[in-house]
Amino acid sequence: WARLGGLGMTARQLADVDRAIGRGGGLVLVAGPAGSGRTTTLRALLHGLADETRDMVAIGDAGAEGATPCRVDAASGFSLVDAITAAREQGADVVMIDMLADRAEIVAAMDGALSGQMVLAGIDASTAVEAIQQLRGRRVEAGKLAAGLSLVIAQRLARRLCAECRTPEQARGSVSALLGFDPGTIVHAPAGCPACADTGFAGQTGVFEVIAVDASVRRLIDDGGDSTLLARHVFLTAPNIASSARGLVRDGVLAPDDAVQLSRDVALSVIG
Repeated sequence: WARLGGLGMTARQLADVDRAIGRGGGLVLVAGPAGSGRTTTLRALLHGLADETRDMVAIGDAGAEGATPCRVDAASGFSLVDAITAAREQGADVVMIDMLADRAEIVAAMDGALSGQMVLAGIDASTAVEAIQQLRGRRVEAGKLAAGLSLVIAQRLARRLCAECRTPEQARGSVSALLGFDPGTIVHAPAGCPACADTGFAGQTGVFEVIAVDASVRRLIDDGGDSTLLARHVFLTAPNIASSARGLVRDGVLAPDDAVQLSRDVALSVIG
């Protein structure tokens, strides 16, 4: 999973991914709005699963190295559901799907996951818990959802501080309060240098949250636990996106103001 680590996942999140996918089969959702880096993460997951024994299919426009491409052609009547079904019937081991949008697509993907396929799929959702709620809202049976769902990843992209010129400073009082830092916590601010064209930033990093669907999460899903209960359970010990952003500030990867803005954006998208 080196490529995932390079995108910004923590060691703990990588371990959760490894354990969940190591069980074999199941639906893996990668959630986030447009521009959040979903496709890049899907490709990194597919790359991590690639070996000579696995037959992999990439459905949609993105394509992926090492996978047989399968294009949907609405004009000729070959829908996404048809493509997912064909991949299952032809015995593909791993299927990557750009985006699941409606109930028929989600049910087809879940059927593949329940048959033993590893199904990697993007979904337009603000958080990992919202992604699960979307599946519920599409009337996917609770038992099927609990049994077939293996892993949910949600993400955002944020600017990465330039490692050549970032400047250590004490976090401002208002920012410390918003991020939950102790007074005097050392953070890093953008400065600007020739290496970053005087912007203070160099590229982007993913900011992630990961729900590994273990026995306790399956019970909550099967019992119809609401989003608040589910979030309270899964993020008691694992970081959500806001917590991951705070960790990246402590590590000198994100500017404090960017982490605050990202956390606000996620909160507002959930409310909206």
